[in-house]
Amino acid sequence: MNIYIDESVHEAVGFMILAYVFCNHDPQSNIYSILSKYSVGEHHSCARMDRSEHLRNLRGELVSYLNSSCQWGAFIMPSEYRHRSYEDVSFLLSLLIKNFPEKKGNIFLDEGIINSTEALSLCSDEVNVITCSSHDVCGIQLADLVASFSGVRFRETITGNAKILTYGYNYGYEPPIEAPLGFEFFAMLRHSMLRENEPLGDEMPEFATFKTINKGLILSKNLSTEFSQLAMKTFGEVYLSCIH
Repeated sequence: MNIYIDESVHEAVGFMILAYVFCNHDPQSNIYSILSKYSVGEHHSCARMDRSEHLRNLRGELVSYLNSSCQWGAFIMPSEYRHRSYEDVSFLLSLLIKNFPEKKGNIFLDEGIINSTEALSLCSDEVNVITCSSHDVCGIQLADLVASFSGVRFRETITGNAKILTYGYNYGYEPPIEAPLGFEFFAMLRHSMLRENEPLGDEMPEFATFKTINKGLILSKNLSTEFSQLAMKTFGEVYLSCIH
């Protein structure tokens, strides 16, 4: 199993997200094929896409691959720890490794989160921790997607300011409804978010809500009580039924 980690930093608001994506199989060839189809060398989730159907379609295929072949989660920490994140990363990895079959696998971090010496210190006989470029290791681009989407949603929660989109007949709504951009991003990926196996309440699993804490949501010990509560409100549960 491989885990890919990338960051989304929101210093103006005071938080950063380390998104982690679990892949049972190396996604390198699959992601490279998707990128090649659109003649793109690397997907950047921060790129403006409202005027490019080409890039939106590419993003859609990456989302589809992630939902069908991977699972993901988000680690939330204060942005002030951005350049001294070793302890937070070490804590995160210790929890993620528990999800490895036989506790063996590879963890790839986008370069700059920690340095190569720190990464080496986190290796063991069973687990390789590697810093790398997202251009060279395509799985990082999946984590970039999750980090970007999660960062938008959490920023909207904290600030109360959201870009509102209108969804009409083409999206299954009649009459049209309005929803925040961050909510749409989360809705795209919610079915592949790591979660508990047992649903909350008595409903069938496909209609139920599942807890995500310490699965799809992990909180830094350095996070303030206020931000921890907001993170739980935003990501602490995932609803898997239809949202139309």
